[in-house]
Amino acid sequence: MRKVLLCLLLSALLLPAADKKGKSKKEPDVTLLDFLARRENGLILIDGVVRVNKVLQPLNGMRVKFELFAPGRRLISQQESVISEELLEEGDEVPFYLQCRDHVRAVHIRVSFRSKKRMYLNLENPGPYGIE
Repeated sequence: MRKVLLCLLLSALLLPAADKKGKSKKEPDVTLLDFLARRENGLILIDGVVRVNKVLQPLNGMRVKFELFAPGRRLISQQESVISEELLEEGDEVPFYLQCRDHVRAVHIRVSFRSKKRMYLNLENPGPYGIE
């Protein structure tokens, strides 16, 4: 009887762990197709293209947030900007061209995207990316 109870207890404990392994990774809401951050004339210029992968309903615009990091991943600055005011549907590609004041110690940048209503959009690889 003890062996049966022990087996039932162990299987109950191990079953949730096995279930987690089988779950597939959530498809990202948006994909960063192209990204470049570079320094020029006292500014950091940020260029990129993001594609909308899937949405439950069309997005009414999109915002990008970028964070600048010093060596050791210390946050220096974060800024947010609207990159599209248009209605965006699955498959739409949105180019963006941003600039900010150059922070001398900034060596990496991380990006994230939100809908105009500030709903977070899942991005596969938000960075950090190097600044050229």
